[in-house]
Amino acid sequence: MAASDKNRDVPILKKEAKSKEEIDDDFEFSIDWGQSKPVKIYRGAYTYLRNGSPYCEENFEVYRDKKEFTFNFLSSIMSRVSTGEFLKLTVDYKVTKDYVPLKVTVKKDLGREKVEETYLYDSKKNVVNYTFKNKRNLHRCQITTNPRFHIFTPAACTSMLFFLSKKFDVTSKNIYSVLSSPNQWEYKHELKFRTVSLERVSLTIEAINLNGADLQAIHYRFTEDIKSEDEKEKEAVALQPIIQVYLSRHQAIPYSLVSDEGTVINIKFLNNLEQE
Repeated sequence: MAASDKNRDVPILKKEAKSKEEIDDDFEFSIDWGQSKPVKIYRGAYTYLRNGSPYCEENFEVYRDKKEFTFNFLSSIMSRVSTGEFLKLTVDYKVTKDYVPLKVTVKKDLGREKVEETYLYDSKKNVVNYTFKNKRNLHRCQITTNPRFHIFTPAACTSMLFFLSKKFDVTSKNIYSVLSSPNQWEYKHELKFRTVSLERVSLTIEAINLNGADLQAIHYRFTEDIKSEDEKEKEAVALQPIIQVYLSRHQAIPYSLVSDEGTVINIKFLNNLEQE
């Protein structure tokens, strides 16, 4: 698969014979689109590293539906846990043309444990309807939101979509409202919105090298922004982790996410299918 001139900053997967370690690059999603006929515009993969050692892989695809004016980000994440079992996470993230979440589904599978979380945004009422389901229980709740918000998922490919939801001020911190689930295998906690901030580190484009590919990225600093008066009054508030974000020009898909806690998520490949 050859790259076009416009696509040289994206590492392209070669269609040559692969080793066993590269078989996962041919991962394909099986989705029932109904009457819709979205077009696949990106496919890619990430490698997750902790203290320099790989521990997780993510494969993803991005679809655009010109009729509905929506985008779908589909992601599958695989990791082996300490028991030797495989943890599989799948994410289906649908957004409007303004990158506001419409429907987000997160599925978790580990041995006999299976969980499905669904977020449905009702734009008329400005509420998110949340469903948590496992083999034992089904829990539903509703949370009020403003018209511009983001939903965090385990998928790296959707982690920065909020960046596209409003105009970015390059001279200061930009504040965003994000919803995330603290629930793992049981529903134990209510959903809460968090306030996060994003600021541009450099006004110039930075060159980074990943997997032998020279990429042009924009460097941002991401952190949580503690605003609660109750938290301000506490004697000691834990420092929030900072993540260095190296963002591509392609649907806010990160090239690299680097936390100050030793976790690094690097793009393995990214194919821009519209330019092939």
